[in-house]
Amino acid sequence: MGRPDKLSTRPSPPPSAGERVNPFAFPAETNQRFTLLLLSGLMLTVSIGTIAFSTFYRFIVEPLLGGRLTDAQLDSLFTAGNLLTFLVLLPWIGLVTYLVYRRHPVALRRRHRLTPFDPASDPRFQRALERFALDAHLKPLPQVELSSGSLADGQAFGLPGRYRLRLGGRSRLLLRKRPRLFRAIVLHELAHIANGDVSRTYLTQALWRS
Repeated sequence: MGRPDKLSTRPSPPPSAGERVNPFAFPAETNQRFTLLLLSGLMLTVSIGTIAFSTFYRFIVEPLLGGRLTDAQLDSLFTAGNLLTFLVLLPWIGLVTYLVYRRHPVALRRRHRLTPFDPASDPRFQRALERFALDAHLKPLPQVELSSGSLADGQAFGLPGRYRLRLGGRSRLLLRKRPRLFRAIVLHELAHIANGDVSRTYLTQALWRS
């Protein structure tokens, strides 16, 4: 049997300007991919609106008119349809996206049945989390919430200025049995907060759900 894993008590040095604190967190070029996801979501919305307008014309408008319109009339009609999509549909998509994004912390708490962690219930666990927050150059430690399941996983979520760290129900046992694995999980999630990855992730998800 080898020696049990031990956690280093020495905090890591502060990152230099522009340095990201976790190589497994989203790299800088991922920002461009998130932008492409946002744009593709908007263009998909416009395309669906155009298809819906074309279907409406074919099965509703054309039978009422008793015949096809001229090419010039069709061009004007579809131009008006696309403009209507931009002016009416996109603002609604934006509003729904904002509401879904704002609500994701509540949805996550309900899905995982989260309860706020009480530092007094496990001082060793609290000290380890505070040390990892220093390693990730976060001060103070974000609010930690524990899920009711038996998994030992993690997730960063929340809104700017109110980020939260979700940890699985077996995380306290993992700290004692596999401390290095526990450290890796927590630092990875804290690094998402330090690197500013959380908001763009849930905003993109909200857009696609909308």
